[in-house]
Amino acid sequence: MPPSPSSRPLLLLACSLFLVFAHADVDFPNFQSTLGLRMTGSANRTTDILRLTPSRRGVAGCAWYAVKQQVAGGFVGDFSVRIANEPDQSEPGPCRHVSHQSEHCVRGAGDGLAFVVQNADEHALGGGGGELGIGGIANGVAVELDTWYDAELEDGYGRHAAVLTGGRGIMTTHHGSAIGTTTDVPSFNDGTWHDVRVTYDAEFRADAVAHKSFRASPHLVALMAGMPTAEVSTPVAKDRAELFVETSGSGLPGRDRHPLGTLALYVDDMADAVLTVPVNLGEHLHLDHGRAWIGFCAATGAAFANHDIQRFRFSEGRSRSFETTSRAGTFLRSDLDVEARSGTPMELDPEFVRAQNSKFNTDFTYELSSIDNDETHGGPDDTRSVAGEPNHGAV
Repeated sequence: MPPSPSSRPLLLLACSLFLVFAHADVDFPNFQSTLGLRMTGSANRTTDILRLTPSRRGVAGCAWYAVKQQVAGGFVGDFSVRIANEPDQSEPGPCRHVSHQSEHCVRGAGDGLAFVVQNADEHALGGGGGELGIGGIANGVAVELDTWYDAELEDGYGRHAAVLTGGRGIMTTHHGSAIGTTTDVPSFNDGTWHDVRVTYDAEFRADAVAHKSFRASPHLVALMAGMPTAEVSTPVAKDRAELFVETSGSGLPGRDRHPLGTLALYVDDMADAVLTVPVNLGEHLHLDHGRAWIGFCAATGAAFANHDIQRFRFSEGRSRSFETTSRAGTFLRSDLDVEARSGTPMELDPEFVRAQNSKFNTDFTYELSSIDNDETHGGPDDTRSVAGEPNHGAV
């Protein structure tokens, strides 16, 4: 049984804390080699391109990086995509519309592709057609680039992008599972290459709320509250935002607080996001110590096209540091493992990033030179409860 706070010697631990991510970039300048990728379904390499689907009816393919990446603390993913019909298509797809100028059918290229973070299976493959190869995969978040209007999926328009998740359950491309959707995107199926960036910040950027790309659907509220419906109120204070979910009448506390991060999508213009949504990957998904598989999926149905990735680079979140003086206190929780010497950098679990701008309570395993001026040496197994608050001016 741990000693009570009153029986403990007063411990002042002055140190610099560094939030450090196990940094390992994924970098494919092209796909002359697909070493390190797990390809499923129709996915294959074509010369130096990753082809998720060929221009053929009713196929689906995914490609996953075989080593799980740290996603909970933030990341940046850059890639180039092209969705195009074969010029000599022997089996034409359905008409999207008729060009009255040429009096010819304009063929649609479907159905679209998605960048996906999931912690279900490194060989995961979902449904075809409008499911884009992701429908049916559990425990994931997808950023879809959709080219085809599917009324049964409640698509807002043929050309759109969306952030979709079923939380820890099954993903679907039905827009009831969308956190945010936008039609402010180019025609992905125009046969040209489009540069795409997906960023995730483990902290909510308050300035994002005012940006034209910001979306937050009722589905997000349901995910966070564990309820089919709820009321949400924003905004937020200073440099951090929290979404407040009203849960009155549910048997839950009247107000639950869920800190969120920020996921943003950029297309062709890397200075201006086309879609920004609040989401917390560490909470909404069941991750492996903050890690998950990353990759791409695509599918075709009655409409079809080549779905190609030209390059891909993924960078895990970078470290930040702050200084603090911590005082021994009552143990509150112990879900982080930290080892460090007094006055030296501490390597923290990336999920600890959620606390870097707020009060933290956790166990530190450390080595000290003195306690109350008595020469007392702790070892790597000397675990004590520490509670503290960062000095924000040092961030």
